[in-house]
Amino acid sequence: MDQAHWIVDVNEHPFQIFSTDLENVSLHLVENDMYHIIIGKESMKVRFVEYDPQQQIVTMMHEHLMYKMHIKGALEQQIAKMGLDKSKEQTIQFIKAPMPGLVLEISVSEGDPVEKGNKILVLEAMKMENVITIPSKAIIKKIMVQKGEAVEKGQVLIELETA
Repeated sequence: MDQAHWIVDVNEHPFQIFSTDLENVSLHLVENDMYHIIIGKESMKVRFVEYDPQQQIVTMMHEHLMYKMHIKGALEQQIAKMGLDKSKEQTIQFIKAPMPGLVLEISVSEGDPVEKGNKILVLEAMKMENVITIPSKAIIKKIMVQKGEAVEKGQVLIELETA
């Protein structure tokens, strides 16, 4: 049986991580967004800066250096292997909350044109800041929430127009 593994691009340098590599790893919350990670006999403190669940990207800081990690599981690896990750951009009409949380920041205004990957808002959930990005080129038609508003999973945050 094949061992589960992930491809993790750290600052655009790919690494392969196997499930057995994670057996000697433990993660402990120190305070707010600061964690103590123990890997075997080594330890380090890291701060989680951003988490984008849609793009599967985690940004963390360790010793004043920023690390952006894009995590690719088995499905993403298979899609890339088949060449389907380079397919035509999807067109969507609404940006919905991927989880319940609090709107910390809205980075766009109604009428703004946005490009794929642009940050549109920040949603705090479980003491983590989750950056919500746009999956395709669009125009912001209507912003349905306000900064400081609590939202539920699946709630429409922003309505889009095709650019």
